[in-house]
Amino acid sequence: MLMREFGPARVPVIGQGTWRLRGPEAVDGLRTGIELGLTHIDTAELYGTEEMVAEAIEG
Repeated sequence: MLMREFGPARVPVIGQGTWRLRGPEAVDGLRTGIELGLTHIDTAELYGTEEMVAEAIEG
């Protein structure tokens, strides 16, 4: 995964937002991203996607 310096931190240049993601296709897409090295998954309480993200991370 390509990383970039952001102040003292190194952060991935690509992330995945989860706003309005729903359904099994979204879980599959997140799992594929994680398998390919995705480490930045953007979520917020307002999105209501925390359980879906947890399912994807658990595999």
